[in-house]
Amino acid sequence: MPTVTPQTVTRDTSPLLFRTLAANAAFSGLSGLLLALAPSSIAAWLGLPGNVLLAPLGLMLIGFAALLFFYVRRQAIRRVEALVISALDLGWVLGSIALVLFAPGLFSGTGVIAVLAVAAVVLLFFEGQALALWRLGRATPTTRSA
Repeated sequence: MPTVTPQTVTRDTSPLLFRTLAANAAFSGLSGLLLALAPSSIAAWLGLPGNVLLAPLGLMLIGFAALLFFYVRRQAIRRVEALVISALDLGWVLGSIALVLFAPGLFSGTGVIAVLAVAAVVLLFFEGQALALWRLGRATPTTRSA
């Protein structure tokens, strides 16, 4: 049983956060496996050169997914950890958009669609996590001085 403090979020206090983290973990893990196991095929499909470092990116996503699964299975996460995960998701979205906008020609047309589609899914995870944390902040009683 996890220790519960005001800085800790549990499955009971925020089912939305844990459902979103679980979906994020599954999506990140599957994406990581695909990138790690078939980097050349995916690079070709995205219109990238064959020597792009997709396999290491896949391994990093697998590690990220493992961390998320750890939190979901533990059924507790500190708010700051959830904020960091959300910030990483937002960073992925912004980085994806920056690549598409500021590196024209890097991806094929299909690659642009794929990168933006993945960014849209990750944005949904960010939004779900941020909404869950915002709701927790609103539900936390404030201390009043006499």
